[in-house]
Amino acid sequence: MRIASGLAQWALQFTPRVCCIPPSHDPALPLQAIAHVLMDVSGCLRLWGGLAALRERLRQSDVGLQSQAWGPTAPVAQARLWLGDEASAHAPIDDLPLTSLLAARPHLNTLHQIGCSTWGQLAALPRGGITRRFGVDLLRSLDQAYGRQPSQLHWLVPAEAFSMRNELHAQVEQADGLLAVAGYQLQMLQAWLRSRHLGALSLQFVWLLDIRRHAPPQGELVLNTAQPTQDIAHLQRLLAEQLARIELPAPAHTLSLHCLRAEPLHQNSLHLLPEDQRPGQPLHQFIERVASKLGANSVQRPVALPDHRPEAAQAWVGAFHASAAEQHPSCQTQLIHQSLRPTWLFKQPLPLLVRQERPYYQGPLTLMHGPERIEASVLADAQSNTSTETNSRIGAIARDYFVAWSAHAGLLWIYRERAQQEAGWFLHGLFA
Repeated sequence: MRIASGLAQWALQFTPRVCCIPPSHDPALPLQAIAHVLMDVSGCLRLWGGLAALRERLRQSDVGLQSQAWGPTAPVAQARLWLGDEASAHAPIDDLPLTSLLAARPHLNTLHQIGCSTWGQLAALPRGGITRRFGVDLLRSLDQAYGRQPSQLHWLVPAEAFSMRNELHAQVEQADGLLAVAGYQLQMLQAWLRSRHLGALSLQFVWLLDIRRHAPPQGELVLNTAQPTQDIAHLQRLLAEQLARIELPAPAHTLSLHCLRAEPLHQNSLHLLPEDQRPGQPLHQFIERVASKLGANSVQRPVALPDHRPEAAQAWVGAFHASAAEQHPSCQTQLIHQSLRPTWLFKQPLPLLVRQERPYYQGPLTLMHGPERIEASVLADAQSNTSTETNSRIGAIARDYFVAWSAHAGLLWIYRERAQQEAGWFLHGLFA
């Protein structure tokens, strides 16, 4: 039953209408004693390319699917599954034996004595006589099998959080021996993510160790991704690279997978036709692989900050560090009006030579655009995250910025300091 429950969660990636059928306590057929999963794919067959394509996709999966059968109604699909042979997979509904109809199981002896052994023979009997002799349940079940009445099924609801635990087939002494079970767990995770339209951002693997050894009772590994993802092949590569550097102090016998963080996965496309497959590896996956080898803090990325001062408008953070300023609404508004910002910014503004009130840098400069006035008081450091993100305080500024042209250096971003004690021209950035 536990295996069927996990299989039902996995089946939710194909259709939202999935239910887990418990085993029969008094089976007439051997396979009725095994729990199974029922899928209603009538509303999503076109998305998978038809019934044949979907069945082939299920057949090629490696999640422990033993057999499958289909039918126009749930009782027909169950009957064909329980009969278990290739001939019955395409048998007409009228030729199905009564042993495959659950509601007929208590009355099999009586039905066989009157020469009734198939669904068609039972359906040919007078409906009033069936109700008086065998009750309304048998007639209702027969109508549901032929599609005259809807089947009453309790559809499975995806779990709010993903957590899975599996015992290993044998104790493993090398960390890479966990990959086989981890691959199965990641497939189940992918199905859960697809059923909820989420992407994984942080995963935790926990393995239990043999307590008879002088070692900690368990070990763990956390995988972080730069963007929400459902790409299980990429997660398997990251896991393999991480496990290759881990030594188990004792044999492991159990592995658990927990999804610590997942976010909605947005897949919007502005193209009318499907985009061509781009060669190479996406940038965020390349960053994740490099960070898994060199360490999370060894790979950094720039983030925009909600601050008007150029020195405080950006910062470098770890590849997986989520800056609170990235979600600030004013940060996005500020970026819209920064079309004339330079590509490269000096850490410290460079004082410029001034001749006849005209700035010089490898020759005289011609002002092309401006001024753009930027002012901030000393309270700006206290009201922003600049001091925590960059570990520095910029202070008050009062500047007029210009885009200037140099015959030798190209376009420059310069400003004139309006404070009397620091009056003068400064070079602050270069346009690429």
